[in-house]
Formats: sequence, C-alpha cells, structure tokens
Amino acid sequence: DNKKGKKTRGRTMKADIHALTKKDQKAIIMNANFQPIGPDEQTVSDFVEFLGTLSRTSSLCPLTVDK
Repeated sequence: DNKKGKKTRGRTMKADIHALTKKDQKAIIMNANFQPIGPDEQTVSDFVEFLGTLSRTSSLCPLTVDK
C-alpha cells in the first residue's frame, strides 16, 4: 500500500514474451558489439525488457562469485 497516494506501475513481467512458442519467436539482429538493433524498435524494446525480467529472477539467472 502506498501511503502518499502516488501511483506506480509496478514490475514489468513480460508474461506475453515468456509465453511465446518457438514458432512465434522473432530473431534479434545484433551489431558488431552484440547490441540488439532489430528487426524493429518494438522487438528490440521487448527483448531488452525480457532480459530485465530474467536478471531479476534468481532461479533463471543466478549470480555466483568465485573467490
């Protein structure tokens, strides 16, 4: 509950992207620095947001440190 009444969007889940089948997935075009550049702006935006959901899920993207 937000005590000040300010509205927030909440966390992006991208459930629609997680639910895509192999047939419906789009190929991501990368530049020479492996940065996503296509096939279109919406696909790149969805891909970046999808990576964000993976990075926030420790079971999918665990962080380990070797000493």
